[in-house]
Amino acid sequence: MENIEKVIKLIEKMAQFQSDGSLKKHLKSLSSEYDAIDSEFYRASIKDSESEVIVFNFLDCWLDEANHGFPGNTRVAEHDWPKMALKLALGLRNSGIVDKTYFSYFLKP
Repeated sequence: MENIEKVIKLIEKMAQFQSDGSLKKHLKSLSSEYDAIDSEFYRASIKDSESEVIVFNFLDCWLDEANHGFPGNTRVAEHDWPKMALKLALGLRNSGIVDKTYFSYFLKP
């Protein structure tokens, strides 16, 4: 995955903001950052591995849940998002591969 470091940094930033209670304050800028990265990956036509699908679906779901006050539309509890995000970032940083079993919910198209 090219430029995956941008995605990892966004994931880690979101995890930190949610953990310290400031996620809501940063949602607009985080959403804009996500949109820019998402567009960049689509333009480069590199969103074709399962790991990439998981990463972008995870971020999209997390931002959507956060923007709506975590109503519980996914199988992820509000307090679990940062923990899952850091596990995702670690897998990306170490091998570029995401644990497909753990993150299977986010494999949807």
